[in-house]
Amino acid sequence: MVVKNQVNHVKAERDVLAEAAQDNRWLTVLHSSFQDDAHLYMVMEYMPGGDLMSLLIKDHVFSEDTTRFFMAEAASAISSVHALGYIHRDIKPDNMLLDARGHLRLTDLGLCKKVGELSLADHPEVVLETLRDGDWNTNHNFPSATPSNMCIDQQHQNTDFELPDHFQHDMSIDGTGPPLTRREMANSTVGTPDYIAPEVLASQNGSSGFSYTCAVDWWSLGVIMYECLVG
Repeated sequence: MVVKNQVNHVKAERDVLAEAAQDNRWLTVLHSSFQDDAHLYMVMEYMPGGDLMSLLIKDHVFSEDTTRFFMAEAASAISSVHALGYIHRDIKPDNMLLDARGHLRLTDLGLCKKVGELSLADHPEVVLETLRDGDWNTNHNFPSATPSNMCIDQQHQNTDFELPDHFQHDMSIDGTGPPLTRREMANSTVGTPDYIAPEVLASQNGSSGFSYTCAVDWWSLGVIMYECLVG
């Protein structure tokens, strides 16, 4: 890792996974990490379903229903990274692992960039809880949000709501005050070429004056969705 100049990447991945809750169902769980004189060890959750890329290579294309399922879960996984205050910066099918039941978890967080603090409003569990408990949910008889029906009608979203009690403790670092939503910009050119957003390429490691935000992860997801449907 020292020779390859990868130390910061390893630390970034460990730090993100250490910040994530152990019951976070969108990221691979880090059980422990340690090292000896020659090696670094990260004891991770076992994901027997392989990765999305292998499945895509096998099937060539997915149906719209299958694509909708994986993209809904991937969107939740990306949102959970953003909620921790990070940009993932390497969203690709290879980094989307599947558990024994076919549910998706995001991995390979070595290129993550810290751009803010904990942001409750970005967390997918809060979003889904809001959709289930919001006033419009009852008035419009909207079904509970699940991976297979997470298409949201924007005009029915109610932004005036009370957060569920069990999310209140995450509202800021010390558990008090409003959600922390400060966001900084990033300007390093990193990622996998097939899935890199244009503004990441334009940044050229900060020399060009360009910078980018969490939006680059959504570009990558769009490319993946295209590949799932078209090949």
